[in-house]
Amino acid sequence: MNAGNIAWQNLFPTLACGDRHTRSVLDDARLVTMPADQPVFHAGSPCENYVLLLEGSVRVQVIGESGREAVLYRVLPGQSCVLTTCCILSGDDYPAEGFTESPVRALVVTKPAFDGALESAPAFRRFVFANLGGRIADVIARMEEVAFRPVERRLAAFLLARADQTGTIRVTHQEISPIFRRSQR
Repeated sequence: MNAGNIAWQNLFPTLACGDRHTRSVLDDARLVTMPADQPVFHAGSPCENYVLLLEGSVRVQVIGESGREAVLYRVLPGQSCVLTTCCILSGDDYPAEGFTESPVRALVVTKPAFDGALESAPAFRRFVFANLGGRIADVIARMEEVAFRPVERRLAAFLLARADQTGTIRVTHQEISPIFRRSQR
């Protein structure tokens, strides 16, 4: 997997500087590309690969009984999907679905290679669990924000974060609406 070597080493420096087993696992990983708007995984499907995103964006979402979509998070370059990590570790099927939002390039580590790396590649093992712990901490912080922070403060923070140097905010009502939907639950 020579074409992706530089990309993965730059995006995942912890893995690139790791032990030889870790580098070997990543060098042996399969490079995949996917166009935008393609399914990456479906709810109920088995998790057979560990994926490290090199380019693009993957939206992870659940669909309610009413058909309404709720975006859980996005996987961006330099990240792996926390849901994939949980499912590959537990052997459970996916409880949600993932779709590419833009063209994607990623490294795919098969489940057998993933399991072997957890046993023999310390840097890989540390990366997997540090990534998992960090994403879980993000989810808890998000839950606290939604549950305990008034909608007015969330709206103000949202708008301030999107202001340019002149104080101008370019955002649509549709982009703001998730702030209010969360407060009604």
